[in-house]
Amino acid sequence: MDNLNPFVPSGSPGSPPPNHENSLTRALLWVLRTVPAAEAAFLDLVRESQAKSGASNQIPSSSALPSPGEFRYQVGRIGAVAKELVSVLLADGQVGGQSPCAGHRVVRSNRQAVYDGVIIYEPDLIIIIEAKLDSNGFSCTQLDPGTDLDPQVSVNPVPVILQWKDIFERLISLITRRQVVCCAEKRILDDFLAYVDQYFPHLGPYANFSLCGGNEYRLLKRCRKILANVGQQMNLQLGSQTDPPFLDLSSLRVGAIATRAYLGPEFGQGRWVSVKLSLYAGDTVTQAKEFYNSVSKSKVQLFRNGSWETKPNLHFGYIRRHLVWSSAQIQWDDYYDYWYRANQNGRIRQYRQPEFTGLFDQLLCDKQITNHDRAQLDQAFVNTNRDHVNVCPGMAFVYTWDAADASHLDNQGSFESDVRHKLDSAMRNLP
Repeated sequence: MDNLNPFVPSGSPGSPPPNHENSLTRALLWVLRTVPAAEAAFLDLVRESQAKSGASNQIPSSSALPSPGEFRYQVGRIGAVAKELVSVLLADGQVGGQSPCAGHRVVRSNRQAVYDGVIIYEPDLIIIIEAKLDSNGFSCTQLDPGTDLDPQVSVNPVPVILQWKDIFERLISLITRRQVVCCAEKRILDDFLAYVDQYFPHLGPYANFSLCGGNEYRLLKRCRKILANVGQQMNLQLGSQTDPPFLDLSSLRVGAIATRAYLGPEFGQGRWVSVKLSLYAGDTVTQAKEFYNSVSKSKVQLFRNGSWETKPNLHFGYIRRHLVWSSAQIQWDDYYDYWYRANQNGRIRQYRQPEFTGLFDQLLCDKQITNHDRAQLDQAFVNTNRDHVNVCPGMAFVYTWDAADASHLDNQGSFESDVRHKLDSAMRNLP
């Protein structure tokens, strides 16, 4: 995990380990204090919980509070006066079909309290927070304020019970909705959720596909985590923060043909339908030559026998950019035969500007590109100052799990090993 992630404790003497509930609480408070949209989302959750429980008084929204919140962590005294105190429990799941302490009434107590968190909005509101990851040794009386509370403060008797998963869901929504958080705030939220996933996998927020709830952000994070684990097993590096995530294959023998293995979700009609593992062989001129030199048609057939989809991936590039992809509908075996012969004849190469028209006319005549593709090629090359075009007749190898199968395997803890198995088989069929 990124050692610059501010939510991972540095290991200083006396600090709790990163997987301790106190560390999680401290991290959440830091997020709420630092990201105003997260603070507002947390207050919205408190209000929604109060509305569901029938509380007569509900806290105001963040915009209606008179001052920014003051956040405190692990304190024995509140040290502030406000009109009302609300007690919040951050819990993991439900007990007996209902939230823990749902029937408890918050009252002043004679105990010497230590509050996991305190948020103060003087002179209107004080929120005390009790965070628990399990119920062992926990009493609902821990929601009650202690003797330190000023007698002028009115105690709301209805406790607010929030589930950790609901908090994560709301934070993820801030990331996925446009123009809600800025780049720096998004990085903070990303780091916090990555920290949760690393040290509290049972809480989510993307511990398996089922918990992702069809959310694209979560599904991509889950795929990234799976590839990171597979890469560690295979001594491969996870690619940079791009979507979909990929493993770098360049250190392997197969890297001469395909340098990346991608894993990502696919969507149809607005819903998640599958997960795809994809390798793109022959993505450059050099790789394409090596592909047709070393991968026989029978080896490509082995992929198809193993339920892989093989698809033509003819594209045209300039320097390191791919600019135009062929949309021609060609059977994989006819495509392979055409470009196998083209490679033997030295036609997989870089073409100079005077050759553009003849090249594109020939490919159109041979049905390797469409009229629409030809128009795009004219726009990208013929009608520009670009002096060359790289012809890259690659082939895509794609293995697909439908959403239900991927979720089932992941719930059983076997999806990761299945990805590893599929990658191993691909390595055997590609030299």
